[in-house]
Amino acid sequence: MKSNSSFIVIIMVFFFVHITLLPCRWLKTKANLLTCSNYKIKSQKFTATCDGKNLEIPLINCIGNNNGELVKGKNFSDSCFCSKKLNGKRGTRLVCFCGDNSFPKKQIRTSINLVKVITIANGNLKCWKC
Repeated sequence: MKSNSSFIVIIMVFFFVHITLLPCRWLKTKANLLTCSNYKIKSQKFTATCDGKNLEIPLINCIGNNNGELVKGKNFSDSCFCSKKLNGKRGTRLVCFCGDNSFPKKQIRTSINLVKVITIANGNLKCWKC
């Protein structure tokens, strides 16, 4: 009886882990930001033309500052100053100077590829949740 209950627990854990990861799998099948064009930064919002539509998303909802490094998250603009010009081979790299956790704060040059933090879902730009 003990081996049956262990087997059931293993199956339940396997099922639970896969169910919790399922939304990320669905999101990853959505359109990639590289299918868009005309990438711009305007008033702390990222704008792009996707399928002929002009879309925008506030960057503050998608990017955070982790000790001077841009990461997926929120509220990076409280401690970062960013270029309005996007860099990189495809023009999707945001470059900023962000404060670290030291005292006094050091401003560290950092960047993040917006393809890794923004996707297209249901015809709109969305922050990656995964």
